[in-house]
Amino acid sequence: MSSSIIGIDNYDNEDVIIMMAACMQAIGTEGGTGRLLGLPVMLWGAPGVGKTARINKVAARLGFYNKDLTVLASVREPQDFIGIPLPGGKALKIGGQDVSALRFAPPLWAVHANQHSSDSGNPHDDKAVVFFDEFTTASSRVMAAMLRVIHERVVGEFQLHRNVVMVAAANPKWMSPGGEDLKPPVANRFIHLYWVPPSPEQWAEWLTSDLPSATAQAGAKKELDPDYLTIDLDKFYKHLGDLKQHFAQWVQTDAGRPYLFKMPDHTLEDLKAYFEENPNGKPDLGIPAGIAPSTEIAGLTYDAQFTDMYAWPSPRSLEIACRARAAVQSLRGITHDEIGRLSNMIVCATIGTQACESINAHIALVLDVRIDPSEFVDSADERESFFSRNPPPDMQALQLESVTNYFLDLPPDIAIPLGGDLERAVLSFVGDGVSAGFTPMNPGLLAKLKSMLQSWVSDNSDLLQTDGKKVKQVRILSEAVKALGTKIASL
Repeated sequence: MSSSIIGIDNYDNEDVIIMMAACMQAIGTEGGTGRLLGLPVMLWGAPGVGKTARINKVAARLGFYNKDLTVLASVREPQDFIGIPLPGGKALKIGGQDVSALRFAPPLWAVHANQHSSDSGNPHDDKAVVFFDEFTTASSRVMAAMLRVIHERVVGEFQLHRNVVMVAAANPKWMSPGGEDLKPPVANRFIHLYWVPPSPEQWAEWLTSDLPSATAQAGAKKELDPDYLTIDLDKFYKHLGDLKQHFAQWVQTDAGRPYLFKMPDHTLEDLKAYFEENPNGKPDLGIPAGIAPSTEIAGLTYDAQFTDMYAWPSPRSLEIACRARAAVQSLRGITHDEIGRLSNMIVCATIGTQACESINAHIALVLDVRIDPSEFVDSADERESFFSRNPPPDMQALQLESVTNYFLDLPPDIAIPLGGDLERAVLSFVGDGVSAGFTPMNPGLLAKLKSMLQSWVSDNSDLLQTDGKKVKQVRILSEAVKALGTKIASL
């Protein structure tokens, strides 16, 4: 795997178009009535750089209905998202009294969205995109009312169709008079992308052709290849399954565990202070407004300035990151190098750059180092190959867990004869018969392995009471783990 998957690079506007297309077509988190289409995107950028026009162009290219579906946040009230209360609801009898109820009528934008979309969740069926413009000009009360709309597609009592997708655009607070900052519960629901200010050449092209070069290139590809930027659903679900496994492993490792619920750190205070002191940028140095130079804020590129201000890992955002990355990996017409780079970027845009670097390093390590558990059990050469690379403790832990789960999942008639091979495989983690440079596993892993085994026994207690061979299978594994513990204790 190339090192570009690990690094954080600046992206350009064609990259933004590709990532937006992936997010709009991804199968989102499951709703109460089935799968939902789309992952919410927040497109950041300075005023007047074409964010609204680009969102509309991407939507039209992908077949999303978007006419009359722009919701200007600055002029909305909470009832525009919770429904407008009207008399005429069904009367109820409570405590012997007739109680009149209100009904909550959906706003016109929600009705239009449902009129022009299906309820299938399938990106090939009719779909609509609701565009929340000037998002940060909404009051805190309005933002709070929008949370359920964004995450559950519910407007008061009105259920939006599963093929209604949410996209938002915002100017940074320091560029938006009267603007609000995003509160963590709101920010954590979005994938944060940044629309790069056009270069002078792009401005010139925009004035003459009405399209920046990035969008023009995408449009030309679309004419040549009708499937360009559309998602292969079979690939999406395959990648999603693999990524969920990788992410689940990562959050349990010493490298991943500290990142869960880790909010943006002190560097963001430095970033905010810079913008307060330099609201117009530094024109004499050629630094535009809204962009902090790396010399001022070490380690943050201009795209990372927005992802690291608002993106952080929670169970919800990790789930979104899995789906977003799977969507990018499933796009048609994208080169292998583009997929590798942008699948990294979309994770950064969802959980922040530091967590992104950690999870991508973990995935790279798994793909490059881990050995199929059946091969690890059967072949001393494969075990030697694994340990000869001197894998770090987290990678050893994942390999040992995969071996353990593999043995537990085997039918007893196959597993029991493998008991001797299994014990040798498990004992290999203390360094017997492997390369001299190998560092034996941390003894603390034994407790984790025992806990995993105990959980399996607890979850399968009914099976163990009725299947004597399965009991023997677990005993074989327990003996191997016990022997591992004895060896580690003696080191």
